[in-house]
Amino acid sequence: MQKAASNTRKTITVSHSAIRHFFARLHSLVTAVAAGISVALTVLTAGAAATAITSKYGHFGVKLVNKRDFGDDRYGYGMICEN
Repeated sequence: MQKAASNTRKTITVSHSAIRHFFARLHSLVTAVAAGISVALTVLTAGAAATAITSKYGHFGVKLVNKRDFGDDRYGYGMICEN
């Protein structure tokens, strides 16, 4: 009878240990997935904000132009901000 009780205790201990390790691994997996989702949402939010700003105000850039096109008699090129 004591041997059966001892085996039962060992089985319960092993089962508890397996369940504990399973939940520890599951917690790690959930944490990794949550971190990945957080990064993805940050990238999407930044992209959406950049798209919204660009569509509202237009594309801002620098353009290389010939100075003579703007009435400057000097030879060469200059840069202007274009909208």
